[in-house]
Amino acid sequence: MLVMIDAIDEKFREVDDIWGKLRARAVTFYFLPIKDMGLTDELYIKMNSRGKPLTLFEHFKAELERKLRVLDETAARRIIFKTDREWTDLLWRYRSSGRGTDNDYITDDEFLRYFKFICDVICYQQGESPQGRSSDEFDLLEQYFSRQSKDVLKNLETMERYFDCWCSISGYDSPSAFLESFMSYQHEPGKILVDASRYMIDIFGDCLHFYSEKTGKIRQFPLNRVVLLYAITSYLQHQAEITEKDFVRRIRIVNNLIQNSEDEISDRIDRNRIPAILKEVDAIILTGQIDDSIENNFNVNQLQEEKDKILYLQEHPEDAERLFALEDHPMLKGQISILGLDHLDYGDRFASLFTCGWDRIDCALMATGNYGQMERNKWRYQFASKSMQIAWDELFHKSANAGFEKTREILCTLLSTNQTFTDDILQKIADDFIAECEEKKLFPWRYYYIKYPVFRPGSYGKLSNRNAAEQPYMFAVMQTRSMWSQNTYMPYLKAADEAHLSRDDMGMRLIYGDQHIVCRNDCYLLRNNENEDEPVEILTIGQNEEGVDTEDRIIRLKEYLAEKYAKTQ
Repeated sequence: MLVMIDAIDEKFREVDDIWGKLRARAVTFYFLPIKDMGLTDELYIKMNSRGKPLTLFEHFKAELERKLRVLDETAARRIIFKTDREWTDLLWRYRSSGRGTDNDYITDDEFLRYFKFICDVICYQQGESPQGRSSDEFDLLEQYFSRQSKDVLKNLETMERYFDCWCSISGYDSPSAFLESFMSYQHEPGKILVDASRYMIDIFGDCLHFYSEKTGKIRQFPLNRVVLLYAITSYLQHQAEITEKDFVRRIRIVNNLIQNSEDEISDRIDRNRIPAILKEVDAIILTGQIDDSIENNFNVNQLQEEKDKILYLQEHPEDAERLFALEDHPMLKGQISILGLDHLDYGDRFASLFTCGWDRIDCALMATGNYGQMERNKWRYQFASKSMQIAWDELFHKSANAGFEKTREILCTLLSTNQTFTDDILQKIADDFIAECEEKKLFPWRYYYIKYPVFRPGSYGKLSNRNAAEQPYMFAVMQTRSMWSQNTYMPYLKAADEAHLSRDDMGMRLIYGDQHIVCRNDCYLLRNNENEDEPVEILTIGQNEEGVDTEDRIIRLKEYLAEKYAKTQ
């Protein structure tokens, strides 16, 4: 004993405040109540004969068994037997997470992560949220699998079903083979699309390796994946009642809803939609129909579109593959309302159009009509982008924006002009519009948008105008998604003389010494920096009675600057 005490003293004598650290729980012990479990000291000695402490999972399993034995001896034996056999066999193929740690060679972490997924499902099914609650394995055991839970037997049945359903999938020898049968990284008949840049096809393995893990505040297994995995397990638990063909159709509906309900798939303490969403998922998977009695679940626009598709395919089953191919286009992501069921025949044309450069498409659309949409704040407008898909997503996915139907009309009009599209075809459409404006000497706002690239910088496609009805030329170009910044600018000023554009004034002025120029709907004003009330000079822009420019206002400003300041930069 003295030798041991001396050894401890030698190892820890240099540690500062060792007693304080011990009081702060620097050393903890697991307590395994062997006798409460009806086990013997000999069994514990056998379990620990390797000379190593019990792992977290071994302690968890012992605690689970103890709680179950109190409730139901038969159920306890069955669950622990499955934990050691069938469920371990299921998880064994997933034991490697690719992290290169010792845990890659056991299934402990995989089991515990899936257990947490099941506990979260139980929580949601009870109409509650796991947010703000402990995710500790032992706390979850106490909450859902002990006598304190009034639904403990139901919860136990849920856990057993959620493991069992993956152990024997009719027609498939592994979960991955089953998942690959209806999921793909590219459009294939009979499969739903998975975003290869973000997700694995094997969503079950993804859950086992990453559930409850976070990078910063970002969940590595996000809520949209939780909903999709729930839908799949719902089917597996009712595989005897649902044909595989029906499941493939129904999981497509769920996937479309998930892709278009980013804002709705939320779990906030004050706004938790997940319980209702899971109820809707059950209705779709089990019946093939959308349950209108369930409120506040998926996006309402997408729910209506899916109901319309269900009815349409009942009457036109021959159009199914054409519809599904259109849904899977990367610019649509399951929502086809920008074309509509009445224009499924434009699906191939749409695919051809988006083999072309996005800036060419943008200009051809604008030459066809002003396709922009006004956001609900009534001062920010959504247009396309040559480099950011999020701008197209905002245009093509029905939302609170005003002007979606106008965008749809203009897109369909453009698609009606050609069976197939190329950059040259689109360039000609834009060039013809510019030529017509110049010939007639009528220069509407969209003429400038098409002719001058400063209107289309390739950012989020956001333009700003607080009074577009009365001042249709006063659109400022934004470089951010929602707010003005120093990179915002009035495009006419930037096109005329970028070198003198004032970032301090958010691109709304050209500064020349102690004077500056600003743009108005029908003129430019030259003002003194110290006295802005009285303009030094007004440069009128020619307009007709309808308020349409009769001269190119950018050329007009360039000529004025060249004459007044001798040069333009």
